[in-house]
Amino acid sequence: MEVAPWIPCTNCNAPIVIESKQMESYFYGIPIQCPSCSSNLNWWSTVEKAVRMNFMFNQVFSLLEANTKIITVELSPNKRTHLNLLEYGIQEKAKILYINYTPQGNSLFPLEMHGNVPHRRIHGKDLWLYPAIHNDKMPTKTSVSVMITWIAHSSEEIELIKLTEAFEEYSTNQLNETIIPANVAVESALAKFLSNHLSSVISKKRTK
Repeated sequence: MEVAPWIPCTNCNAPIVIESKQMESYFYGIPIQCPSCSSNLNWWSTVEKAVRMNFMFNQVFSLLEANTKIITVELSPNKRTHLNLLEYGIQEKAKILYINYTPQGNSLFPLEMHGNVPHRRIHGKDLWLYPAIHNDKMPTKTSVSVMITWIAHSSEEIELIKLTEAFEEYSTNQLNETIIPANVAVESALAKFLSNHLSSVISKKRTK
């Protein structure tokens, strides 16, 4: 199941699907309405609230319009489960930002396995899960919902790459590490905009 990027309404908390035009509309003074309660929203305040809440520790990634998908896998007692993300439409070059495992029942709980040098962030597209017994009862097969958030960008998209880095640090409350990549993202976008605009009215040398 695909989950569209969203943030909550500041009035009714209903989900509002993120669209790039919303921020543009805000700067042009075009009213933005909540599709659920029809209230007019201050989009800047709505976004700020979503960033501060960082719901489920991945809300900020919605502002990147990152992709989220929920898939279901089955755990069996004493048996490893292999999960290849490529088989679920996640690109080879995609950057995995967030994974959440939610067992449907209380028999088995998924533990993500790693080698003798564990990585603290997701690298590669192969995951191995091992079932931990969650209670004193006889373990039975358990379905697990796996929510995966990822983003794919090219090496030329410097602003998006740096903003992604900033949001990754923010999502884990590493606020100092957020500042520099966020600043680089703004500087890069602003430099491109000003260069394109100024070069249409003054010389290239003067623009530089």
